[in-house]
Amino acid sequence: MSLGIKVILVYLGVTIVFALPILAHPAVQFGPVLLTGFPAAIIGLLSLAAMISIFYGIIKRFKWARKLFIGYYLSFGVLLPTFNLIFLKLNPSIFDDYYRDTLKLQTLPDHQAIFNMIVHESILGWAMIAAMSFYLLRKRDYFTK
Repeated sequence: MSLGIKVILVYLGVTIVFALPILAHPAVQFGPVLLTGFPAAIIGLLSLAAMISIFYGIIKRFKWARKLFIGYYLSFGVLLPTFNLIFLKLNPSIFDDYYRDTLKLQTLPDHQAIFNMIVHESILGWAMIAAMSFYLLRKRDYFTK
């Protein structure tokens, strides 16, 4: 197993581990809509199932894992966050009820600081996803089944 595949597996493993606690207070932004509760938990579980499937598929060298990784991370890792950033900029108070009611915060965070943090994390995430997707596109011979 090459170093690049190991790095991708570590990335997936860390992503899966960090996604587990989020299911305790689920919230998913789809453009101008913030979903919380049961609908957000279902989306979180489906996303978690996709990541676990990709992890398993890469270990077992299934061809579908490469396609699923690229498709999943380009749609849910690049396109959806880009649209969400646009809508978050247009409506910075979209998470206020979530902070107040679900997380029980007494004071609301600074919207501009949160937006800047999300932009910086998104740029890093986009770069990592692009690098891993490009690597998997070139590594077709690894996937044999």
